[in-house]
Amino acid sequence: MNRLAAIFVVLLMGGTAAAFAYTQGLKQTKSPIVATKVFPHQFSPRGAGARRVNIAFGLRRDDHVTVAIVASGGDVVRTLISSQAVPSGYHRFTWDGRDDAGRLVKDGVYKSRVDLDDADRTINLPNRIVLDTVLPRIVGAAPHLSKNELTVAYKVSEQAHGLLYVGGRRVVRTLGYKPSDKLQVSLAFLRSHGLSGQVAVGAEDLAGNLSKLRVLKLRIKGTG
Repeated sequence: MNRLAAIFVVLLMGGTAAAFAYTQGLKQTKSPIVATKVFPHQFSPRGAGARRVNIAFGLRRDDHVTVAIVASGGDVVRTLISSQAVPSGYHRFTWDGRDDAGRLVKDGVYKSRVDLDDADRTINLPNRIVLDTVLPRIVGAAPHLSKNELTVAYKVSEQAHGLLYVGGRRVVRTLGYKPSDKLQVSLAFLRSHGLSGQVAVGAEDLAGNLSKLRVLKLRIKGTG
């Protein structure tokens, strides 16, 4: 190996070592924000079940902060705060699904981005935000009234909570999100609460959208 080649090898090894040390230093540097949480991950800003998204995180040090909502293509659709002085501690910001002009943005997947001016850092939060304004639809409902219990088997256009109404009041909400299930309530419960009248079925999807009610050809008689 000639002298020039030896010098090249030494420089290459030195550069590799420096790059490795820099990378390791970045790995060991603590993030300026901690305990990030974005909830709910799916929401709808419309209708009776309207929701907002919460973007929360802890700030290790005081900083001038910008929090933005970014579309899947990378465009900023809403700036929640811009270069605002924010003290260290835990903070929460909300997004109502609208852009900076107050218009509702399109359904789709969004993410939140935090810019820290003083720390000179930009952090893209990995949490997906799904905006969904499509209402679920009841596509089938079959009621059955026995001596002691009312049961309604139903199907929905998507995964959703099932909702059972008697006389305009909601009496049952299923625990899970399923495209089909059964709603059940005892007649003793209805009588003890003075509930009677028309039976109807509805649904609430993961985003909080409420379906139109499917009114059934069944009435619960009162005790009077």
